[in-house]
Amino acid sequence: IGFVLCFFWILIIGHGLYDYLPKNINLNYDFFVINFFIWLASYVIIIIISDGKGMIFHGFAALVLFYVFFAFIYCILYTAKTLKTVEKGEKVETSEYIGDFFLILFLPIGIWFLQPRINKIINNTERDSD
Repeated sequence: IGFVLCFFWILIIGHGLYDYLPKNINLNYDFFVINFFIWLASYVIIIIISDGKGMIFHGFAALVLFYVFFAFIYCILYTAKTLKTVEKGEKVETSEYIGDFFLILFLPIGIWFLQPRINKIINNTERDSD
């Protein structure tokens, strides 16, 4: 449950920062949300079916698992790219947000570094609108 709750932070940040993106930049938000819920549902189903011991997949099931892995990585990349794009106010290259990707991947430690930046974005935007 803790693992799932920690990774809801990714959804919350990806969803929340999407509203702060510059108007000329379009990221695929719907694909992000779909992939997040595919990953979450797969993770929960595997944990329930395997009684928390994990499973080994063969054949077609392994291909499905590769997509679930892609969905997980995409969600992290989307969130990192959104954060960096909002900070810079322009389109960013992969090399610019790969550090944020690893901070999100190692989430408990990454939150310490990322959350102050997110708070700064939100606070600056609120001050600008007042």
